[in-house]
Amino acid sequence: MGFNKRYLDKSLILSNLSKIDKLLNADALITDMWSSNFIKDLSEKQRKLREELVIDTMFSSNPNDVLNHKNFYLLNSLSEALINLSTNPKWVDIHIIYIKTGFKIEESEAGCFDKISKKAIDAAISHYDSLIK
Repeated sequence: MGFNKRYLDKSLILSNLSKIDKLLNADALITDMWSSNFIKDLSEKQRKLREELVIDTMFSSNPNDVLNHKNFYLLNSLSEALINLSTNPKWVDIHIIYIKTGFKIEESEAGCFDKISKKAIDAAISHYDSLIK
């Protein structure tokens, strides 16, 4: 039986967000600083809280239902939000990234999920970039 080690960097993580659990399944991970910060922010508990929030607000079109949900302010993982926006996007992930990073939304983009989602993804990636400078 061998020792399974994996080298992770920013580009490998970003290109495999939908398979992040499989990517992290190794005896040892050798990471760059970006990847290390990303991995530290992952949380199984956050995944469960988000799932509960999404189920509870599934049929609501009122953003206040998300913002006022008991779990919303317990969610603070940018890594989890980034994964979700890349694999199963919901407004809740945009709200989390917006609150944590304060990225700017132009008036012309208001309500445009695809445009705002892309900005949120870029903001989360930039956040981890800023931690290594």
